[in-house]
Amino acid sequence: MISYLSGTIYEKEKQALTVIVGGIGYKVFVPNKLLDESKIECTLELHIHLQIREDAWELYGFSSRIDLDFFKLLLSVNGVGPKSALHIFNIGTTEEISRAIAEGDIAFLTKISGIGRKTAERMIVDLKNKVGVLSVVGGMPAGSAAADVMDALVQMGYSLADARAAVQKVGVQKDAGVLLKKTLAILKT
Repeated sequence: MISYLSGTIYEKEKQALTVIVGGIGYKVFVPNKLLDESKIECTLELHIHLQIREDAWELYGFSSRIDLDFFKLLLSVNGVGPKSALHIFNIGTTEEISRAIAEGDIAFLTKISGIGRKTAERMIVDLKNKVGVLSVVGGMPAGSAAADVMDALVQMGYSLADARAAVQKVGVQKDAGVLLKKTLAILKT
């Protein structure tokens, strides 16, 4: 299974990039923001979700693990497929979308192509308790390493209280990867 690609951008399409890895071109569907920032012949690293259907194997790529995890969380909602989930990233950042879900902002969510009122309501009901961590958490600004790690831990199944306690035990870290490793070590003991 493909979970990560690092290669050179060969081609840009409407919703996808072709990334050359070891002489093989992979078509990867990406959010519009990532597509706009990407330049031909530049190196790119992507966290990948492989979607297998009867008639196609499709790759969906994200620049961060948190975005990939959020994408997978969106896929868990009945009625939200990979194309709709990808379109969700076109209306805002993971933090903004999470905040809209946590606050029950149906108007924000129905801006998404292919998401109607019923699906937006289902997203809110299914994900409200899972996404609230991305907004300001315990005095930690959204987008900080601590907030990102707390969100990742909650998405892994840890409680918000346990995630917050583990992050506070480790202390201030600028690198989310280092912080995540240290907090996981604490939580596993």
